[in-house]
Amino acid sequence: MARTSFGKKQKKFSIGLTEKTSLLEKLTHTLNKQTNAAFAYIHGSFLDDQAFGDVDIAIYYAENNLPPKEQIIQHELSLEMILQEKFNYLFDVRIINNAPLSFCYNVLKNGRLLYSNDEELRIQFVTRTIDDYIDFLPYRKRYLREVLGLEI
Repeated sequence: MARTSFGKKQKKFSIGLTEKTSLLEKLTHTLNKQTNAAFAYIHGSFLDDQAFGDVDIAIYYAENNLPPKEQIIQHELSLEMILQEKFNYLFDVRIINNAPLSFCYNVLKNGRLLYSNDEELRIQFVTRTIDDYIDFLPYRKRYLREVLGLEI
């Protein structure tokens, strides 16, 4: 079992490929129905490992559907609770409209698209994120090397 940031043991879930596929289908349907998001990705250990602590979801909203900044965290927590009650797994939901560049890049690089209701907006997001990440990468490498002594 993994440790959480509070020092408590976090339960690990283990399900087979058939169950994961079924969960992904149901999750896609539920998210598409529960939100007016432009697109959503799943990422994290759920995709890579047989055992996972939670299911990580990244959601992007068109500007006119984006919750107000002061309500973003409440919206994320509300979605987490809805999904946890429906599927009996832990969920970590993040709205990625204004998320850090490295987080968005990792979602795109390692995640899997659940659905897209606005493919043009999704492609703009993907293109902008990758372009910005590539532009910023030399500065990030330099910072990590000089400040932390890390080579990437």
